Amino acid sequence: MTDNNGERKMGLRFGVIGTGSRAEKFAKTIRRQKEFEITAICDLNLNKAKRYAMDHNVKLATDKINDILEVVDAVYITTPPATHVDIAKEALLSKKHVLCEKPLALAEDRADMLFTLADVNDTVIMEVMPTKYCEGYRELLKVAKSGKIGTIMDVEASYTKLTPTNKREITDEKYGGAVVELGNYCILPIIDLLGAAYNSVSFHSLFLSNGVDTYSKIYFDYGKATATAKVGLEVKSEGNLVISGTKGSIYVPSPWWMTSKFQVRYEDPKKNETFSYNFADTGFQYELDEFSRRAAEAELFGKQNIRMENGRRKGNDELISIRSARVIQEFLKDRFKTFEETGVREHIERAQQVKIWAHRGCSMYNPENTLEAFKAAADLKGLTGIEFDIQMTRDGEIVVIHDESVERTTDGIREVKDYKLSEIRALTIDAGGGMRTNVPTLEEVLRLLKPYCIKTGLLLNIELKTGKYRYKGIEEKALALVRKYELSNYVIWSSFRAESIKHIKELDPKAKTGMLGFYLEDCIVYGRKVGADALHPCVAGLNVRLPKYLKGVTVRAWNTDEPFFKGKVSLKEAHLERYLDFGVTDIFTNIPEMYLKRKTLSINDALV
Repeated sequence: MTDNNGERKMGLRFGVIGTGSRAEKFAKTIRRQKEFEITAICDLNLNKAKRYAMDHNVKLATDKINDILEVVDAVYITTPPATHVDIAKEALLSKKHVLCEKPLALAEDRADMLFTLADVNDTVIMEVMPTKYCEGYRELLKVAKSGKIGTIMDVEASYTKLTPTNKREITDEKYGGAVVELGNYCILPIIDLLGAAYNSVSFHSLFLSNGVDTYSKIYFDYGKATATAKVGLEVKSEGNLVISGTKGSIYVPSPWWMTSKFQVRYEDPKKNETFSYNFADTGFQYELDEFSRRAAEAELFGKQNIRMENGRRKGNDELISIRSARVIQEFLKDRFKTFEETGVREHIERAQQVKIWAHRGCSMYNPENTLEAFKAAADLKGLTGIEFDIQMTRDGEIVVIHDESVERTTDGIREVKDYKLSEIRALTIDAGGGMRTNVPTLEEVLRLLKPYCIKTGLLLNIELKTGKYRYKGIEEKALALVRKYELSNYVIWSSFRAESIKHIKELDPKAKTGMLGFYLEDCIVYGRKVGADALHPCVAGLNVRLPKYLKGVTVRAWNTDEPFFKGKVSLKEAHLERYLDFGVTDIFTNIPEMYLKRKTLSINDALV
């Protein structure tokens, strides 16, 4: 097979290892290119693998890497960075070509080992970096090296993005952070233009309390030239590339890594030159074309038992991957030392202070918002409180249920507001093991939990589900029931509707309230307007640090990435420490059991 330029290409059967957004983009790109197909998907979470297979018409879904190595020509690795080397090594030893997301490796010797293995096994290994192979970037290098701007004295590359706070890049205390996630992008033009033989490299970073860098500058000293890579996960900069020379400069606007335009600038602006090129979609097809070409060459030369010039290493792609791994290795060594000396003990001690709430009860092992889930939560030692939701039936009774429709959690199909109490009580909820349960009333829940409130000080967060339907009179009726059971001192009222918070305060000025919102910033704005006592943002919406004037305010954060009973979302590790940087004091979680277990670790256990 040849491409439009007459170069040999190879049709490839890919096995994808890892699911997620990058695997989705890969599948969409493959779909548009007839010479490639995805024949297998592997993920440690088999359910995720099966969903990916169903979505993209993939024949084999498995949680074992060996299974896919039997039916593919190449693998695409998009797992967390710390796993890349071991997976790539296994594939290369099985004589499979490897396309691996960046960073390929976290240490120089590990990267070098992978390229050596590829040579020995007549296979190809490439680190995903579409920028390298797009026309605009290649022409940029030619112009920069042509002498138009004289001798290159400095390269400044920037890549930053705003990352949700519950993503692995932020919560992975060992291998998360801006340098690991984005460093390779900015190192690419630096080494392409100034070479791999820098004299020294140094770092300046801003760290979270868990040791993850959210913003870093990497300084390269070349003796007679210098370079800076600027990367960030919680700081947004311009995202441009500037190449400075003795006769002029080159400016590449954001996003420079999808190079479609750049300008050569001179002392006399009238002489400035602008260059424009196409950059298709995400650029993944450029990577695939190059990968296919190299795989075809490897097959040809391997069969002839002839090694290519320089051991099949054309250009400096391999050198860039190895040097990038060295930079990351030096950074991680420096970061670990700094964090161990300054923050780890304080970090763990602070994490143990976070208060834990059961979100809709113990809702991973029990049906959410049921008496069973609430009883399991109330029995947990060390739990601060239980959060649940209330709505109103057609005949004005208050029931405990989250969704406006009963379809997801019961065997009914209508909305809560369309049922009478007797009708909604007749619906059943699958409790597992052939058992069924029912939608409880607010009164039943208060009756169940009152002894725990009195004995252990258990708190109750009652969310008024008035965001979609106003439910006129729900505040008055709910407040009356709480007073009936003498639980006013144990209840916090929350809602996404500021009007409901305001109304509760009007009915009972002493009532404690929490302003719900996805973003912390919105909670602050609306909470201030209605005099809310606490802020209740989503952990993925912690987009600002808590202002100094709100120091000491209670911030209870809720999590959207945790599984519910018999749900499709997979369990992720909890990271209390991450949320402390935003002033979070409490966590609403479906898995309070896990959080409370972590809190019981001693400092020494946690350090180990």
